[in-house]
Amino acid sequence: MKTIITYCVLFFLALNTNLSGQNMDQELISSAGETLANSSVRLDFSLGEISIETASASNVILTQGFHQSVLSVTEVLEVGSKDDIQVFPNPTQEYLNIQFTGNMDELGYARIYSLVGKMVFEDEIISTELTKRIDIKHIKAGQYLLVISTDDDRILNTYRIVKLN
Repeated sequence: MKTIITYCVLFFLALNTNLSGQNMDQELISSAGETLANSSVRLDFSLGEISIETASASNVILTQGFHQSVLSVTEVLEVGSKDDIQVFPNPTQEYLNIQFTGNMDELGYARIYSLVGKMVFEDEIISTELTKRIDIKHIKAGQYLLVISTDDDRILNTYRIVKLN
C-alpha cells in the first residue's frame, strides 16, 4: 500500500513540474473590424483575426492581426554635459562626493532613489558649491540612483550608485 501511495505522489509531482506557467500569446480570431475617426478621436477595432502575419516589400509593410501602435519618436535634448558633474567614490560606504565644473547656474537638488523609486535622500545644491559631500551612512547597502536636477525639477544627470556595507 505504501508503494502505491509513493508512486502516486511521485506521479503527481512529475506531472506538476511541466505545468510551470502559461504562454499568453497575442492571438485573436475575428470576423469583423473597422477604423473610425473624426477630428479628435481615432478608433481601431476588430472582432477577431484568422491569421497573424507580417509581409514586407521594398517600401511597404503589411501587418495582419493585432493593431499596430503608432511609432512616436521623442527628441531628447542634452541639458547638461556629464563631464560637468563627477560623482565619486563609487562604490562607497559612507560619503558620496559630487564635484561640479562648468556652468552650474541650473543646479537645484541632489536626490537618491532606491531602484523601486522611493526617495531615500534629498538635499539642495547651492550654485556656489564646487563639491557637495553627501553622508549616506544611514542608507542600506544596495544599488541606488542619484538624480541631479534643476530647481524646476528638470533632470540634468542620473548616476547609478552602489552603497556597500
